[in-house]
Parts: sequence; C-alpha cells; structure tokens
Amino acid sequence: MSRTRKVFLALISILILITIINPIRWPRPLIEIYINTITPTGTSFEDVMSEVESRDWAISHSSQTQGFYDQRANPNKVVGNMSIRASLGDYQGFPLKTNVTVFWGFDKSGALIDTWVWVTRDGL
Repeated sequence: MSRTRKVFLALISILILITIINPIRWPRPLIEIYINTITPTGTSFEDVMSEVESRDWAISHSSQTQGFYDQRANPNKVVGNMSIRASLGDYQGFPLKTNVTVFWGFDKSGALIDTWVWVTRDGL
C-alpha cells in the first residue's frame, strides 16, 4: 500500500472516529437517548445544571420561574415551571453549519419532566 493511500485512510479513520465520539454529530434520536441517559426524568434542577456545567456546554438561559417554549407540538406549549437551555455546540457540516441545543423542563418541585433536543442548520 502506498504512503499516500495510508495517509488518506488514516485521515478518513480519524474523521469517522471524531464523528462517533462527538455526540452533537449523532442523529437527533441518538442525542435524545444520550441526554435522557445522563439526565433522566426526575433529575433535580441543580443536578442538571451541574451536569451541563461539568461538560462545558454553554448555558444560554435558565429560569426557576418559567418553563421552556416547546415548538415540537402544534400548537406550541410551555413545558414545566422551570427550565434550562444549553448549547451542546456547533459543527460545520456540508454545506450547512449545525447547532445542537437542549431544553430541560422541570415541575414546581424542580424535578425534570421533559427534554427537547433542537437541531438547527444554518446557511453558509
């Protein structure tokens, strides 16, 4: 096998490995399973905040007096009495840039009742 071919295969292997390791590049249903595994229903508001901070995800909003606006449903609805919104990150796909944001909704006692993984794509 030629040196060029070995280098090419090594680069392809690295790209595949990065995709497998980085959860924001996974399909949305797998990201949902991942999020619900590390922050299962019933997890406290404080524990979700700690988990998000420990993973260096960017918290863009948190409220102990307002749930999140769920746009999955029609009509849209507010989920919970408390909420956290965090960006898991961005990546440049082909050809669109992709962002993965997660919303966590909590009941009045601060227990997690729902999550929403929102994957958005933006033009160049």
